[in-house]
Amino acid sequence: MNDVWKTTQYVLGVAGAAFMTVWATTPHTVQLLLMLMVADFAVGLLAAFINKELDSDISFRGVAKKVITLMVIGVSAILEQALLGSGYTVPLVAIVAGFYLINETLSILENVILAGLPVPDELKDALVKIGRTKIVEEDEPDP
Repeated sequence: MNDVWKTTQYVLGVAGAAFMTVWATTPHTVQLLLMLMVADFAVGLLAAFINKELDSDISFRGVAKKVITLMVIGVSAILEQALLGSGYTVPLVAIVAGFYLINETLSILENVILAGLPVPDELKDALVKIGRTKIVEEDEPDP
C-alpha cells in the first residue's frame, strides 16, 4: 500500500510539473482564453440546469467548438513562427486569441442572461444589435 501511495505521489508530481511548464510558456492571452472557456462551459451548464434544459448533445457541440478554437490558436502559433522565421513580426496568436476572448466573454454574458441574472438593458440591447440571438427578450421574475 505504501508503494502505491509513493507511486501516486510521483505520478501526480510529474504531471503537475509538466502542466506548470506548459502553462508557464503559454502566452497570457491564450491562458486567459482557456480560463474563459472553462468559465463559459460552467456558466452554460448551470444556466441549462436552472432552465431544466440540460442536453448532452448541445454540451458536446459546445466542447467540440472550443477544441476547434484551440486548434485554430495552434495553427496561428505555427504561422506566427513561420512568419517570424521570414523576418516578419506579427503577433498572430495574440490577435486570434483576442478575437476568441471577445467571443467567449459574449457567450458568458448570454449564459448569465439565460440563467436569469440581472444584466443592464444596454448590454442586452448591444447583444441583440450584434446578432447574438441566444438571449431571451423578457426576463421572468423568480417565483
